[in-house]
Amino acid sequence: MIRFRCPVCARTIKVPEACAGRQVVCPRCNATVGAPLAGLDSRGETPEEAPGFFASMSPRMRLFAGSVASATGAALLTAVLGGVLEAPAWVTHGAVLATIGSAILLFTGLHGHGTGCPRCGRWWSRMMVRSEVGERETFERDGMTFARSVTRAEYRCQGCGHKWSVTDSEEYRVTEPRRPQKARK
Repeated sequence: MIRFRCPVCARTIKVPEACAGRQVVCPRCNATVGAPLAGLDSRGETPEEAPGFFASMSPRMRLFAGSVASATGAALLTAVLGGVLEAPAWVTHGAVLATIGSAILLFTGLHGHGTGCPRCGRWWSRMMVRSEVGERETFERDGMTFARSVTRAEYRCQGCGHKWSVTDSEEYRVTEPRRPQKARK
């Protein structure tokens, strides 16, 4: 399999090696892009530089998030400055309500996008199938002991049935366990 990024929407595309050097259609934005030759790592990323939350957004979702975030900021600014500049009470109260409403809309949209299916794009369709915690690994860094634990969760889309997994690792500092003190008499 060859993995590469769509230059239009930044989605990772997987194609069989038989498609190397051919034109393929991106499943997200429907742009025609050229698949790289086999053997070249064209993902342009290392495992530490995996794409973030906003890189997976479609242009329409980015426009929605940017517009609603701007409306939230403008309403918040109006609410704050309305009190400072002694605007009528209805302006300040309306701005507070607009701030709350647009913030709820923004967070609802971002949560729906974050819990959507990577194949069909349907929001709120992710259902956890299984979750497992891997072995805890300890290591030394700068004279301190750290631990790394890995969690792998498997999801299934309730709409199209697509299955995918997400691996998450967490590093934390290990503290020395306290020894119980003997009771003093």
